[in-house]
Formats: sequence, C-alpha cells, structure tokens
Amino acid sequence: MDQTLRPGEIFAGYRVVEEIGSGGHGVVYRARNREYKPAFVALKVLNEAASKDPELRRRFTREAKILADLNHPNIVRIFDSGDEGGRLWIAMEYIVGSDATKALKTTAAIPPNEAARIITAIGSALDHAHDIMVLHRDVKPSNILLESVRPYRTMLSDFGIARNMASETTATIGTVATFQYIAPERLDPGANVDQRADVYSLGCTLYHLLTGHPPFPGGDAVQLGLAHLNASIPIPTSANPSLPKAFDDVIVNALAKSPHARYESCGALARAANRAARPKRVDPYLAHQLLKSNVQAWEVQSALDVGRIEYLERNLHREIRKIRQAALIFAGALIIGGIDLFTWGLWPAGELRSVPPVAVAVTAGIMFLTSLNEAFEATPSARRMSRELKGLRERDYGP
Repeated sequence: MDQTLRPGEIFAGYRVVEEIGSGGHGVVYRARNREYKPAFVALKVLNEAASKDPELRRRFTREAKILADLNHPNIVRIFDSGDEGGRLWIAMEYIVGSDATKALKTTAAIPPNEAARIITAIGSALDHAHDIMVLHRDVKPSNILLESVRPYRTMLSDFGIARNMASETTATIGTVATFQYIAPERLDPGANVDQRADVYSLGCTLYHLLTGHPPFPGGDAVQLGLAHLNASIPIPTSANPSLPKAFDDVIVNALAKSPHARYESCGALARAANRAARPKRVDPYLAHQLLKSNVQAWEVQSALDVGRIEYLERNLHREIRKIRQAALIFAGALIIGGIDLFTWGLWPAGELRSVPPVAVAVTAGIMFLTSLNEAFEATPSARRMSRELKGLRERDYGP
C-alpha cells in the first residue's frame, strides 16, 4: 500500500506541498500550516511499519523531545509532533537550501574560511546540546543544513539517535551511527562516552569539507570501524595541498584515538579551525630559517610573535607621531587665534578692519579641526596596538 502523501493532501492539520526527502523509514515533506506561522514547515512522517517498531518509535519520540528542549539559533526548531492514524510525525523548521553533502557534490572541497564558518556554527550548536547533557551521536555533512536565502544560516538537524550523556555507553547503542564519522570509543563495548565523541565526528566532518571525502572513505562497516580504531590519522594537506598547513594539527587533535587527547569541546575545535583558516603572515627569511632548523612548536610561535611585535611597534610609533603632530597643530591654532585677537584690536578703524583677522581666524579654525580629526583617528588605533603589544610581551612560551 502506497503511504506517500500527495500535494494538497491534509495530514495532522498540515497541507502537503511537496516531498523534499525520503528514507527507509519515512518521508519529509514541505507542508503549510493553515492556521499558524511560519507558512511552511518540514513535516517528517514515519511509515506505518516504522511507527509500529518499538525501537524506531522510541528514537522518533526521543528526537521530538530533545528538539523541544533545545533552543539555539543553529539547531532546527520543532513546532509540533504527534501520532496521526498510527503514523508518527514531527513538524520542524523548514530551511530553504540543501545539506553540506549536496554542496560537496558541486565542488571538490569547501574553501577553508567557509569550512571554518560552518564548523563554528555547528560547534556552537553541539556545545549547547552538551550543556544540557545531550550527545548528538550522528554529526556528519548530511545533517548540516545550509540556508540559501538570508540570513544564510547553518543548521544542525537530525537528533534521531541522540542520547543523554549520563546514560551513554556503547553497550546501549549497538552500532547505530554513520561509520565514516563514528568515534573510536563508541566501538569499544562498555566504554563511557562524553562530548568528545561529537568532537571526533565534527573533526571528521571538517576533514570531509576541506578535502571532499571522509577521513576513512570506502569499505564496509567493519573496515571503517577498524580504521577509526587503528589506522593513522589522515593529514588533510596530503589530500588537498592548497590547504594551510595549520589544518594538519587541527585534524590530528580532533581525530585523536584517545578522547583525552582531543579538544575538550566543539567550540575549541571551531576556534582552532578559524585560526588555521587565517594563518599569520611570516617573513620569508624567517620562514626559511625555521624550515632549516629543528625547532619546537613554542619556538615557532615565539618567532612569529617577534615579527608581530616588530610590526606593531612600527605602526604604534607612526600613530604616536600623528597624535604629536595633531597636538602641535592644535597648539599652533591656539597661538594664531590669540595673535589674531590681539592684532584685531590694534588694526586701524575702517571698513577693511575685519578682513585680515577673519582670514586668520578661518585658517586657525581649519587647523583646529584638522588636529582634532587626526587625534580622534590615531588614538583608538594606538590604544588597540598598545594592548596587543602588552599581551605579546607578557606571553609565557615555556619550552
């Protein structure tokens, strides 16, 4: 029996507009609510067989409950849920656009800055879920929605296999997940799993965005599981040489086999990705010297900061000179103005008496305004550079 809803058909108070996605257990429709805003929703409907399956039913109702508890600008909102004629359904926020998997089909890889922006939005959403003890457990590109109209949001969806962190062990989840992005500890029977499992999956997703393929592509579930447990961590610049080298360290940390070696939060991973996407410029001679020598990471950072300090010092001196020049012009304007007033009193009476003093006053006024403008422009910049210099000089690199 065909259970597909047709355009114009009414289901649970929603008028179906079109089908926008389908899977083995149900269909997602774009539908219109005839009574309430927003005008369109994403209506997710399980088929009758799936609605009768106890495990699928638990997962579906769990997703509805979790989404109702989450309130974050980068998590798809839920409006309503229920059971209509033996079929479970959820009405969710409708996002105009596509998912990250479809975006990757149109390009070899996502540009680093855009990938970092996506990871930042999803990392913020995941940290919010973790704050209320919810693990997503299925972070992957197809669960990241990219809005194609303003405000161009990036949204996290599909909490169907999410679980409370306190009850999360691999013994309770079996093999429910997408194996290309699953954390190694989730394959270890009885292991306690925390938010760093989602950090690992987000790291796999970042790798996929940057290179165009998952970190361990191909193979069946067993092969993928063994790769996550035992294989060397792939280096993104080996797959995409155009990437900044800093992304190698980001992926190595995010995909560490041990949760204790990973970033503590998805936000920390996102911040590292943003730093990698916008690396500091290094003097070519300095870079050459660093490549020739066997230096430690703290030494490299120290050298980079030395170059930054020199740059800030040069520019700070320039801004200070501007402020001093403005002060001199200001003083000059006051002196000229004073002389103008004095000479005006000595000028012979007559119809031309006011002409020279007025001309001088206008000149002094222009000088006065110019000095104020220079001072207002230079002072905030000088303060900002001074603060950054202070922080760099006080940094402890420690070998």
